[in-house]
Amino acid sequence: MLVFSVKGQEPKNYKDTQVKFEVLSARLMTTKEQIKQGDNIGIDVLVRFRLSNTGQKPIYYYTNWKDDITPYGHTIKETEKGIVWFKSLESVSDKSLGISKVTLGDGGTWLRLSSGTAIEWESGDSTTGAGEKRAQTFFMKVGEKGIITEVFSDFYTVPTRNPK
Repeated sequence: MLVFSVKGQEPKNYKDTQVKFEVLSARLMTTKEQIKQGDNIGIDVLVRFRLSNTGQKPIYYYTNWKDDITPYGHTIKETEKGIVWFKSLESVSDKSLGISKVTLGDGGTWLRLSSGTAIEWESGDSTTGAGEKRAQTFFMKVGEKGIITEVFSDFYTVPTRNPK
């Protein structure tokens, strides 16, 4: 896991933070799971994440609304030239897009994750990026008034859908 502070800053070693952001699995969705995706055409990979607060203080992470435990951030990809952030399906940036690009004008909310606790959730991806090394970011702060930091999960390889 890599850590970036405010938009575009150099990464710090994740061991300097008090979180662990793991990829538990990245697998092809079943047909039933794809149907449940509804309007998310092309989403056929399910990635399971775990965010753990291993520190002594509570952290706060950004999400879209108070009833959603999913941390909001960006999808990133590891390339020969370094890490890039997805701006859209066909566009990438070599610098973080920052928290303003995930708020979508709705303001979102900060949820507390107490010391010694963890959350798990699933997110969709697509085999159109089969073989790529990808990760997810989220925004956190230590304490309610802490500095906002963008944190990256471990990288996973997008699986390939083999034709039958």
